[in-house]
Amino acid sequence: MRPAHLLFFTACLSVPVQAAVLVNTEPTTLITHEDGSSVTYWVYLDQAPSAGETVTVTPSSGDVTEGTVSGGPLTFTDANWDTPQSVTVTPGASGDGNDGDVMYTISQFTTATGGTASFNGAFALDVDVTNRNIEGINTVLMSPASGTAFYLDEGSSQTVTLTVTGAPTSDISIDVSIAGGEATVSTSTVTLQAGNGYSATFDVTAVADAAFDADQAFTVVTDPASSLDGNYNGIDLNDIQGLAINVDAPVREVLLSPANNPLQTSESGGGDSIDMVLSAAPASDVSFSVTVSAPGEAMTSASTITFTPANWNIPQTLNVTGVDDGVADGDANFQILFGNSASADGNWNNLAITAVAGINTDDGSRPAPPPAPQAIPVLPQSLLLGLSGLLLLSGARKLSRRQ
Repeated sequence: MRPAHLLFFTACLSVPVQAAVLVNTEPTTLITHEDGSSVTYWVYLDQAPSAGETVTVTPSSGDVTEGTVSGGPLTFTDANWDTPQSVTVTPGASGDGNDGDVMYTISQFTTATGGTASFNGAFALDVDVTNRNIEGINTVLMSPASGTAFYLDEGSSQTVTLTVTGAPTSDISIDVSIAGGEATVSTSTVTLQAGNGYSATFDVTAVADAAFDADQAFTVVTDPASSLDGNYNGIDLNDIQGLAINVDAPVREVLLSPANNPLQTSESGGGDSIDMVLSAAPASDVSFSVTVSAPGEAMTSASTITFTPANWNIPQTLNVTGVDDGVADGDANFQILFGNSASADGNWNNLAITAVAGINTDDGSRPAPPPAPQAIPVLPQSLLLGLSGLLLLSGARKLSRRQ
């Protein structure tokens, strides 16, 4: 992805009807010195090209006697459109006379094929370069060149070299420091003297930390030179812009460790648990909700979990207990659901959290069934007829007695 918080100015193109596609360059101004070190700028697209579209960006120097470009053509697709690709600018050599500082422009020519070819002929930002003359000039040179930029992965370093043109008659001292961001310099003062051939180095190191704090822009600040030689005293090099890239930070996620997978609960009250921690330290509290997909089968010990910058790596336990629904419905599946995280730390806000499955074992309980109805015996038809005769006979006798 394109590094965040870049210190460079990025132009935007506004079109009344619809936004036009744009090829970005960062930075848009560079400074080189004749016979000096190469400098770098970066190119990326402002939006993804269409599916199947290939965008080709070809840089071209407007004055190859003052500077040439290498690294192109650059190819972008919908898979890498926002990943910066570098172009190297090599300054021209001295020997062309004391021609003063020369400014020229590097243009980016854009073509596109496939898809909708939306980037074909797209507007691309130019890079203005000033190649400073060194013939007849007493100055201090810096490599990487002053005014340039570099990216450093956390924990990595960049060596900066200072040299001079001309023949100093006294030591030259330059104080260096870091402004903003997470980087350090190996020394606070660089001294150029006869003993080191008026050439010295210092290292710039991007600080590695455990916190996920995104990419951090910084500036290597060089103070005006101090020397008893008036030709060099007060020379003020342009500062170097840098970016500490947090490429090795842990993935931001809530780590869940169920005691069993799936969770095992029972209607008789048996329970299980889930331990939770964050993968890295947040800058602010991180909270998320907890619910059960089938409340009639299980319940949790908390409805909200909150981690702070102080306890992000201390496990919190969520207890899950089975619920008796009073129905002999067999073992039932359920899920422990987590809402997306909420945090004032944008790196931790709105993160999805994977649900945890569980099984609630049925205890077989159900209401007692009503008593079964008593069966009525069925008598044979002959017996029934015999009984009828007896009844009739008995009735006849009673009648005869009354007579």
